[in-house]
Amino acid sequence: MTATQSLQQSQTSGVLKAVLQAGTLVCLLVAGGTTLKYKLMGGENPARLLNFAASGIFGEAAYSEGSTMIVVGILLHVAVSVVWSLLFILLSSQLRKISKYWWLLGAMYGIVIWAGMVFFVIPLSRIGFLGFDIVNVVTDIVNLTLCAGLPIAYVAAKQGFLR
Repeated sequence: MTATQSLQQSQTSGVLKAVLQAGTLVCLLVAGGTTLKYKLMGGENPARLLNFAASGIFGEAAYSEGSTMIVVGILLHVAVSVVWSLLFILLSSQLRKISKYWWLLGAMYGIVIWAGMVFFVIPLSRIGFLGFDIVNVVTDIVNLTLCAGLPIAYVAAKQGFLR
């Protein structure tokens, strides 16, 4: 193995480690934040949140297929968390000049995630565009900023991607 190959392998494993750490953290935090919001707004069964995620692929059938769709919802939630984490980690090399403000980058990225989900991911799924409700907009932006954007930027900074 040449020095270049060794460096590339090291960089790849560093990216993978950071993406898995950030993705796992985001997955758990967003699930917790979303469940809290759901319960505070009178939701009875938090598993319906996972059915909602699965409905992006399976439509209304996701609400009647039982535990299989809950597992699909979990897998989709994990996949989305990892993809948003990967995107930030890969873009972070372009953000090095403002990297000492990782918290600002994280806050802005939380808003980017919200916009990406609301204007692209959900509308392009079988769910479709959900419209706007000011309470949901504000709570979702806060949730995605605190539970996704900031943790992703923190992991990227700690793993050296913003240096």
